[in-house]
Amino acid sequence: MGKRNVWIERFWQMLLWLVLGMCLGGGRPVAAQEFVPVDPEHQQQLLEEIARVSAGIETLECSFVQRKTMAVLAETAEAAGKMYYRKADRMRWEYLQPEAYYFVINAGKSLMKKGEVIDRGGSARIFGEISKMILTCISGQQLVDEQKFTPAYTQAGDIFKITLVPKNRRMLQMMSALVMEFDMREHAIRAVEMWQGEDVTRIEFKDKQVNGRLDEALFRV
Repeated sequence: MGKRNVWIERFWQMLLWLVLGMCLGGGRPVAAQEFVPVDPEHQQQLLEEIARVSAGIETLECSFVQRKTMAVLAETAEAAGKMYYRKADRMRWEYLQPEAYYFVINAGKSLMKKGEVIDRGGSARIFGEISKMILTCISGQQLVDEQKFTPAYTQAGDIFKITLVPKNRRMLQMMSALVMEFDMREHAIRAVEMWQGEDVTRIEFKDKQVNGRLDEALFRV
């Protein structure tokens, strides 16, 4: 697979995770509990509470750790970096380890940069439509798009879980399911997982700073 295709795949995965990560919060250890289905009335209440908190986010900065576990391998691949967001149409996702590169979305324009290589063209158009959906979701206007996903809602104590199965065949080639776990004590997401058969990629967020000052240069395209 060429370098451009690898970048596209990683960015596609990152975008899908962010669709699910509107209000990012640090994970907390939670005792094992049995998840049970949530009735429609309570489900709607929980979704509205999450959307309300998300709508109050003007800027967001946090660190992330990404771990990918493959069923056929004993080891886990790990990456780390930072994410920046400014309401309502700016986002920067920056990998720092094991290699440095970043993606920027700003007012409908996109850029990918690794070293001296900059891409504003063809590969950027691949995720243009999804990026608009992400920015809408981060702003709290929409949490689950049932035209694109089949959702299932479960809860165990303070943990509210949303499992999404893509309806689009192209998305199904990337993943078999997406799982969000929200800590309802903070109305914030504590974990996001993307399943590809028996393989799973998990992303966790920490050191969250909400509504702080962000340099506009972070979002330059």
